[in-house]
Amino acid sequence: MKKVLVQKKKQAIPTYVPKKAHDLPMFFENKPYQGASGRIYPIPYSDGITDTKTNVDYDVYTIENEYIKTQVVPALGGKILRGFDKVGSHDFIYYNEVVKPALVGIAGPWISGGIEFNWPQHHRPTTYMPLEAVIEENADGGKTVWTGEVEPMNRMKGMAGITVDEGRSYIKAKVRVYNRTSLPQLFMWWANLAVPVNDDYRTVFPPDCEWVNDHDRRAVLEWPIAKGVYKTARPYNFGEGTDLSHYSAVKVPSSYLISQGQSDMDFIAGYDVGIKKGIATVANHHISPGKKMWHWGIGDFGDMWCSNLTDENGPYIELMTGVYTDNQPDFTWIAPYETKEFEQYWYPIRDIGEPKNASIDAAVNMEDKGNELFFGFNVTGTFKNAVIKVTDGENVLYTETLTLTPADSYLKTIDKNGADFNNITVTLSSAEGKELISYKPYKRGQKSPIDVREPVKRPSEINTVEELYINGYHLEQYKQHNYRPEDYYLEGIKRDAGDIRCNTSMGRLCLKNGRFEECVAYCDVAIKRLTSRNQHPTDTEAFYLKGVALAYLGKDQEAYDTLWRAAWNYAHRSAALFELACLDCKMGDFKAALEKIDESLGLNKGHTKAQNLKAAILRHLGCKSAKALAEENAQDDLLDLFAIVEYSHYADMSNKLAQFRLKAENMIDVAIDYLRAGL
Repeated sequence: MKKVLVQKKKQAIPTYVPKKAHDLPMFFENKPYQGASGRIYPIPYSDGITDTKTNVDYDVYTIENEYIKTQVVPALGGKILRGFDKVGSHDFIYYNEVVKPALVGIAGPWISGGIEFNWPQHHRPTTYMPLEAVIEENADGGKTVWTGEVEPMNRMKGMAGITVDEGRSYIKAKVRVYNRTSLPQLFMWWANLAVPVNDDYRTVFPPDCEWVNDHDRRAVLEWPIAKGVYKTARPYNFGEGTDLSHYSAVKVPSSYLISQGQSDMDFIAGYDVGIKKGIATVANHHISPGKKMWHWGIGDFGDMWCSNLTDENGPYIELMTGVYTDNQPDFTWIAPYETKEFEQYWYPIRDIGEPKNASIDAAVNMEDKGNELFFGFNVTGTFKNAVIKVTDGENVLYTETLTLTPADSYLKTIDKNGADFNNITVTLSSAEGKELISYKPYKRGQKSPIDVREPVKRPSEINTVEELYINGYHLEQYKQHNYRPEDYYLEGIKRDAGDIRCNTSMGRLCLKNGRFEECVAYCDVAIKRLTSRNQHPTDTEAFYLKGVALAYLGKDQEAYDTLWRAAWNYAHRSAALFELACLDCKMGDFKAALEKIDESLGLNKGHTKAQNLKAAILRHLGCKSAKALAEENAQDDLLDLFAIVEYSHYADMSNKLAQFRLKAENMIDVAIDYLRAGL
């Protein structure tokens, strides 16, 4: 098989079906979940699992080439069910052959195994709910299964394109996160990879990782040789030294996370030294600093959870990678109408031992064998005339030119000729000179442990208004369940009634909560001080928030004037121009709206609502280009319901719509998108 194949078909999977969710929503404002707020409205909550197992037919999408096979199940939160190494005849991702939920999820049911895409918080609130799915045929011969949703809590859109490329042995996730709302929002993205484990399994964090920490940085521990007490919710004393990379070393349920700045490498891995097989997962550490291992612990507790979650597939651990996040909870702001796109990769490794570095092209191991040096490579593609070079400073110890493919493991042992192991570099390059992977031993002692995070003080205990703002902003960003950011902002306002930061923040919270008049009032106070010495401040967030609130109140002309002020500043220009374009459309001035839409898109290419509104504006102007743009939009995002509805003015889209699970709230979103522009 040289080409990539993709197919969708029904597959019966033994399933323990959860009890029916409650008919009425749960309003539990201070529900804790993974260190953050566990508010779940409007998601239905199920609090019971049945003991009855029955075969359930799921739509399973299978993508494969000559090296790997993966399966995706949209009905189970878009989970990757399986990753199978066809060369090594091995499931390099934990394959749970039964759907056996336990009450772990924010809304109840959660299942183990595969890869779970957690967003906008951990675990994914809709992890046991169906997502839309569609197949994309890529121009380069690869195949993609897109799954995604407009999440029910904040109406942001998140989607993952699970891809297998021609001639490559990796699974690639092309991810797009889009804040389709007019409000600043918060999110995190963690790919939750499960791997099958036993006493021979090793967790491979990057060699430059010297310290790990717990959730919310409540405790810090040396890695991989842990010493002393890990002061978490379940404290454990590791004594004089315990190698945490060994599966059998962790006795209590534990999380070990790498904080940003604690590793400058792009990978984590897992490796079974018994069967000499494992997995590498790769993402750009500049935007994907998050690396984590979760372990249920060896003992009765871990055994119980294993039996809770599977019938026959045994224990697992989770090796997670976080993008725009490095902790749980650790949320990142995403601006109104902002899009973030990134990629994550997983591929099997064989024979080489525990890797010391990995890229999307190759993984490398390197070991000191006394007078000899061992090194090995696994590659993810075919590289003809690849060059292997081993150097001791400027001195070349070994070089070789050969062709490497994913079907082969390259293993080599050479004489060190007296070279210092710590000064040796092993490099694999393409014939064109591109470095595919390299490694030089990391010298420990360069990293200092992060500071343990202290609990937030009460507002009355904080000395300055600035600290009140910083602590309130932290609580807002981390979605704290037991502290209210408002208390800190309001204490700041009590001490300084005109404080710009605290008043703007209160305006932001009021806007999110639909308290529009209060939003305007707080923003007016901030604007008064902002403009007390300068009518053209660099910070225009208060203008933007006020303008959006006025539009909600139906005060369109006042909103128009205020949003123009917000558009003076680059940070809010694209969003403000889009809001202004909607108001132009309401007033029937489509030419003015088109000008603003074009400028908004020039500043924010991924703003798909603006693209769709532009197609609608061109249609109302009678432009011939309207159809072509509508078609382009429908192809750009195959899960964009707004784009499909707009293109249905020109073509029968019933087949496309039939691929969607037409949730009422998604149709309402599209209706609102038109209505906000008076269409």
